[in-house]
Amino acid sequence: MLILEERFQITRETSVSALETTLGRERPDLVLVDLFTFSEDVRRVLELLRLKAADVPLVILRGYRPLQKDVNADIETMGSIVFYKPVDVDLVSQAIENILHQ
Repeated sequence: MLILEERFQITRETSVSALETTLGRERPDLVLVDLFTFSEDVRRVLELLRLKAADVPLVILRGYRPLQKDVNADIETMGSIVFYKPVDVDLVSQAIENILHQ
């Protein structure tokens, strides 16, 4: 995500508890989440995002890993945009620009 660091202030979290702490004290302009960074529980990450960042635009990166139908539906419903990996970094960057300037 080095291309994003040139234009945005970025906070990275790699655990669900750290993400929860950060979202509890900061209101980001946008959340970019790779769901499988938090492989311990995708559902828990989605619930946390729904609770702590429901009004924040959400860009989701995900793999083609099989998930339960309701989890797939939550991902599609919650995300402002969902990208399947591998992703084109330029497309993700442009999507973020578009979302932030709406």
